[in-house]
Amino acid sequence: LYFHGAGFTGNGERKMKSPVTARLLEDGRIEVLTAMTDMGQGCAAVFPQIAAAAGGLEPDDVVFAEPDTSEVPDSGPTVASRTTMIVGGLIADAVSELKDKVLAGHGPVERFRDAARAFRAASGPVEVTVRYQPPEDQAFDDSTYRGAAYPTYAWGADVVEVEVDPDTLAVRPVQVTAVCEVGRVIHKTLCAGQIEGGTLQALGWALMEEVKLQDGRYLNDRLATYIIPTAKDSPRIDVHLLEQPWEGGPFGAKGVGELPMDGGAPAAAQAIENATGIPVDEIPATPERLLRWAGERRER
Repeated sequence: LYFHGAGFTGNGERKMKSPVTARLLEDGRIEVLTAMTDMGQGCAAVFPQIAAAAGGLEPDDVVFAEPDTSEVPDSGPTVASRTTMIVGGLIADAVSELKDKVLAGHGPVERFRDAARAFRAASGPVEVTVRYQPPEDQAFDDSTYRGAAYPTYAWGADVVEVEVDPDTLAVRPVQVTAVCEVGRVIHKTLCAGQIEGGTLQALGWALMEEVKLQDGRYLNDRLATYIIPTAKDSPRIDVHLLEQPWEGGPFGAKGVGELPMDGGAPAAAQAIENATGIPVDEIPATPERLLRWAGERRER
């Protein structure tokens, strides 16, 4: 059982404020400007869902600007399990506020883009910028490091099954069941994919990944020598998503980016210990280490 805080620790989000801007284009579409970058985690798919749903718009009514730092507001880095929960929530607020402004100035219409085009022609450039405000009950003291470090936490539980060769002590992960509570799931496929990838990364830490140093220099500073798991090394990973919406996130969503990396390694270590009787107090649990630990155990 494990958990992970969503957003920057302590007062990080309060200090950044993370502005997000929504502006009206001449053709009636809403353009959203944010510094978030999609590096494969899927915010390029999730953000349009959030924006369209929040504004009650069609998906093609909203476009997203490229995250060119000379053009977009500094909505913070794409880290810390904050992208969907923090910035996604700001996108929802900005789009909703801009839509309300358009309809207040034009009145109800059958198609939003027609009203937006007319409003833009009459009013000129229109934009809305919103900034993050942490929950009022989240208090953190930077001097003592005490208080509410995060506005909320996502939770998970992993069950790992391994096979251990009795002669070589080589470990093969067979199956992982990962259960994650992430608030409201915005995009089920991408969310499950994040959890699968994070779980495999955790197994890499548990079984093979290790930074090796000698005289202050890296001995394995490239992918040819720093071994990571591939698709061939992956066991079956069964993902189960639990939804317990959190009122501070967009439609109840929490951050999920880092959560699945937390549980796999300790669960794998415990599975190895259950299989062999060898206590695993360090990772990666390589065959060489397991052999040494077994010898030390016999000598006691």
